[in-house]
Amino acid sequence: PPTPDDVKQKPPEYWISHLGHTDRYVRLWSIFTLGERRQDPDAVVPELRKILESDDGELQSESAKALAKFGPAAKSAAPILVDVASQGPQSTRVAAATALSQIDADSAIPVLAALLDEHSVTTAIVAADLLGEVGSDAEPAVASLLRALRSSDVTIRIAAAKALSRIRPKSEASVASLIEVMGHEDPRIRRMALEGLGQIKDSEAIRRIAVAMKDDDSSVRMTAVSQLRDISDEELLEDTGLLEEITSALLAATTDQNLAATAVPALGNLARRLRDADKLDDGMIGLILPVLIDNLKTGAQSHVRYSAMIALGAICLLYT
Repeated sequence: PPTPDDVKQKPPEYWISHLGHTDRYVRLWSIFTLGERRQDPDAVVPELRKILESDDGELQSESAKALAKFGPAAKSAAPILVDVASQGPQSTRVAAATALSQIDADSAIPVLAALLDEHSVTTAIVAADLLGEVGSDAEPAVASLLRALRSSDVTIRIAAAKALSRIRPKSEASVASLIEVMGHEDPRIRRMALEGLGQIKDSEAIRRIAVAMKDDDSSVRMTAVSQLRDISDEELLEDTGLLEEITSALLAATTDQNLAATAVPALGNLARRLRDADKLDDGMIGLILPVLIDNLKTGAQSHVRYSAMIALGAICLLYT
């Protein structure tokens, strides 16, 4: 492999000249280095595009990854990336689709939507994740994501629900699908669903997260608490009933030393958000204050005591 000095000092022309080297390892390193350097796209992109036209899946994959580093500057490679993403080995197709999403999202959306219908679970999950990263511009893929919500594979359903929530914030279909998955017997699946609900953070999602803090599995309870660390949506802060449910769940979690390290900061964040929104009334203070003081005095972990101190400081600011 090239030395660090080679990578830093050799010009793009040097690495381009090695793309046809007889040693396959040299060719792979040259592709990789051209992507890492991100220099002279006018000269580099056409050369990497030529490699995409080969029938060597590994070289095609590395070329796609290198092109992705250039972003929109590699848009001239989009048509061939579409072709590569539509046929050939799975790993090459995924690499090409991933590159497309970073180079030309408009071209990537139909390709990613098609990959959702693949029999490969891994490919479908990657496609859903990439569509979620595109965000609201991926609206044309919503129909495919809705189909994916009915997949027999629960991990595909979770990935599709997460993607939908980023394309259509607070998507009812996403929330319903994730809540259904919360009944799965595998705690790992329930944790994944909780992360999706935490990403959405509408009132129904938050309520289901609060319920999960009573889950039989400790790792699920920990994930649930962590999803309540930052409740900032003004609409949620207006929902008195929901705030009472969140507060009650977090207060209960502070009595579990395994959860207190996350629950106390979450209570502190909630207090600060309420204070900033002028919603922290005497009733709420009366619920939170004794628990924070107790954790400040007796918290088993130093960062629990520190978090309690910070939260108490936020409440004290109300009276200065």
